[in-house]
Amino acid sequence: MLKAIMTYELKKNSFDGNASPNHWYIENLSSSEIETFIQSYSDFMHRNHLRIFHSLDRFLFFDLDGSLAQLKHCFGDIDSSAVYDNYFEGVLGFDITDLMLPQNKNAAEYFFKMIDSTKYNKHANILLFFDVSVNPNAKKIEEYCSERRSFRILKIEHNGEVMVYGKK
Repeated sequence: MLKAIMTYELKKNSFDGNASPNHWYIENLSSSEIETFIQSYSDFMHRNHLRIFHSLDRFLFFDLDGSLAQLKHCFGDIDSSAVYDNYFEGVLGFDITDLMLPQNKNAAEYFFKMIDSTKYNKHANILLFFDVSVNPNAKKIEEYCSERRSFRILKIEHNGEVMVYGKK
């Protein structure tokens, strides 16, 4: 899966310091693999000079529980990590599985409003993770990310094949 993203980052829309960073919606990755994936992705971006890192941490990861209080705390942590600039420059990873449950609609709206803002969207690579086995709303989120936002979709099919698609 990481190889599919690496290939895309190198060949199609490499970050050149002026372009908007790439954002990914990643489906069917087990929760135990997410942090390793984010670490490998940020190391790859750094090693290949595809991302400028101006923060103390190359990446931040948040496993969202769907509460508005936690979201506000997460974005406060991101802002606190912006040491050298007024914004975080690195990789932001979010497990949005619980956030996207129907009862968390207001928190989900707040979350997407925040990541759509220039402060986050233009300065960080955003990775959204979603576990279909826990929350069956994947189709709705795929459509939301691919049609209204600058996210590429990365999906592991049941046969193990990795698919990359979406608007960018």
